Amino acid sequence: MQLLTATLTSQPREVNTKHGERTVADARLPDGREIAIWRPARDPNLLQYHKGSEVQLTKDRRGKFSLVDTVPASLPQRQPAAPTLEGTDKAEIAQYVSSMASLYSYCYEEAAKNLAKHEAPEQAIRGAASSLFIAAQRKFDLA
Repeated sequence: MQLLTATLTSQPREVNTKHGERTVADARLPDGREIAIWRPARDPNLLQYHKGSEVQLTKDRRGKFSLVDTVPASLPQRQPAAPTLEGTDKAEIAQYVSSMASLYSYCYEEAAKNLAKHEAPEQAIRGAASSLFIAAQRKFDLA
């Protein structure tokens, strides 16, 4: 996998395709090529950017480009629980926070180690770590 920084040449927009609504933006790669970045409809990860923004992309072995997710808002929205400590003691909360911090730290270390060979900027490492953290939470139902 290769990590690249591209510049958006158009404002992200919603389009209707034969596969349903999608979000798309055009981008210029470092080598000057123009590509389209396709995402699900109303994708907050792409919609947070505007024309001229720099975005982090990955390129897989097949040459497919993907946006590095940086916005946790792409998670399914849950209703916030009322802030209460009933039934939950402070030690349990502290343990949970500590375990989530340890998980994020591990994700960051792995992202930094794997992206070091690509000389990835700090922002890309943080984005990759956040994506790994979110993916782990989803896969193992840790949220």
